[in-house]
Amino acid sequence: DRKDKERRAKVDPEQIDMDDPDVAVPLTGENHLKEVFMRETWRSEEEGVKVKCFVAPDPPKQFRTHQHFFLSGGFVSPSFPLAALLRAIYSVLLVPSADVFRELVISQLREPVVQVRLIGLVERCGSYVDCNVAAKLLRVMCIVLRSDPHQSVVEDRPHLVGCYSFANFACSCLRSLLGLLAPLGTGYILTVQQQVLCKEAIRLLKQLVTTAARMDLSGVPSAIRAECVEMGYERMLDPLTV
Repeated sequence: DRKDKERRAKVDPEQIDMDDPDVAVPLTGENHLKEVFMRETWRSEEEGVKVKCFVAPDPPKQFRTHQHFFLSGGFVSPSFPLAALLRAIYSVLLVPSADVFRELVISQLREPVVQVRLIGLVERCGSYVDCNVAAKLLRVMCIVLRSDPHQSVVEDRPHLVGCYSFANFACSCLRSLLGLLAPLGTGYILTVQQQVLCKEAIRLLKQLVTTAARMDLSGVPSAIRAECVEMGYERMLDPLTV
């Protein structure tokens, strides 16, 4: 009788009685998933359930690639000289000819006025992904805003201001890409330039969280110190982006 039930269940899945102990045991695991898939898949069409098609939206203007050296009117695209500038700054930070040059560049780039001008230059390019200018800036600032290994407390006010400024810039880049990240898995993938930008934004945010944890809160009462740190993280990291 048990063999007859199994034979009829394999021929017609609708006759499967999951409460029958003679049938429920052989259909556990992979076999059960296959039977359920076959049964529910054919039912969905009968019940009028339609497949949802997701169409990836067009990327925002600042995330489109327009890598043309010359613009209309014969002018050179600002993305190329800005990319060269950021490469030069990165080389000084990474392999300086003398440590004093590296410290001088870091002190200059920690000034809020200089940071605002750099962000303005990136926005002036019209596209964040041309020559990876936004990703290059985020990589440079990841080094500039990183606290020294021997530094246990960050007391420099411009340093903290820069952390919040570039955390806001990195989160704005990720927020603009949320519409493109949503359809992932349905045939659409980010371009190489967009993936690089996302990676550098996440790298910077990770570094800024570590730096913000070393804020000098010696003048804050201990009763509200933890609350101040929590509020600082909330202002630095957008919950939607996270």
